[in-house]
Amino acid sequence: LGRPLPKAILRRMAAPPDRYQISVLLTEQCNMRCKYCTTAKRDGDMGPEVMAEVVRLLETTEPAGLDVNFHGGEPTLHWDGIVDLARRLEPTAQRRRVSYNMCTNGTHLDADRAKWLADLGVDVRVSIDGRPDAHIVNRKPWKDPSQANALYEKSLQGLDHLVSAGVATSVNMVVTPDTV
Repeated sequence: LGRPLPKAILRRMAAPPDRYQISVLLTEQCNMRCKYCTTAKRDGDMGPEVMAEVVRLLETTEPAGLDVNFHGGEPTLHWDGIVDLARRLEPTAQRRRVSYNMCTNGTHLDADRAKWLADLGVDVRVSIDGRPDAHIVNRKPWKDPSQANALYEKSLQGLDHLVSAGVATSVNMVVTPDTV
């Protein structure tokens, strides 16, 4: 981290890119256990020291634009990390284009968080698989599977908060044989 891209990678690029897409894995924790998810579910969040290294790495990509994807597990479970990284990137965003994206299950979004995301200009994809029966067949709450319907409703509420706040919002639907 914190070093320019290796020359072997740069030589393979026909021209310097006009933008970089960077996914930042803020946490591997998630409040759901989806059958089709391949992300490991482990304790631990990205700490401040690693966050500083991420920012140093991103600064080596100048002057190209930067698309930062907040990822996880469930990124909103490490809300402080989202806010911290955006704050640390403010000086970079004054020198070049920085955009933000997030994929979330929406269950930890409220009106205040949605407003903050809108103010930052984050594009948010809410991962929800359509009707309740299609959604809950593969998406189970981590701690209490009997709460699948309640978690589905929390996802819809999070989606409503985003739309009300004016966040650029889309839906990420995973189509499986069970849900098609």
